[in-house]
Amino acid sequence: MRILLLAIGGLWGLLFHAKAQGRLVFSDSTYQLPHPLKKGQTAEVLLQCTNTGDAPVVIWQVQSSCYCVVSKKPTQAIAPGDSAYIQVSIQSEGLPTGPFRRHLLVISDAFPPEQLLCIEGVVEEKQ
Repeated sequence: MRILLLAIGGLWGLLFHAKAQGRLVFSDSTYQLPHPLKKGQTAEVLLQCTNTGDAPVVIWQVQSSCYCVVSKKPTQAIAPGDSAYIQVSIQSEGLPTGPFRRHLLVISDAFPPEQLLCIEGVVEEKQ
């Protein structure tokens, strides 16, 4: 009987202290640019994320693997069930000619706290 009461108390404690947490889900972890970029052009990309958790999510930071990729994160918390966008500009002037792959690290208070996204494309010489 004592063991049963301890087990029930332990489960109650776990349930009582369970923390609501947000969860960011991106439409895709790799985004392929639909058209080649000419040297000197800038591509604008919107990366959609949805909070599938049960608590609001704040995106604290979006880090890029290259100075040629500039991002703008949402300024408001993303409520459970809502979606938001990360705006990304890819400046081809800073990229070599040919295929490229650049990464974005999204840091938030969601689970998992860090998510790696990839943007791929091709840069062509200006004619």
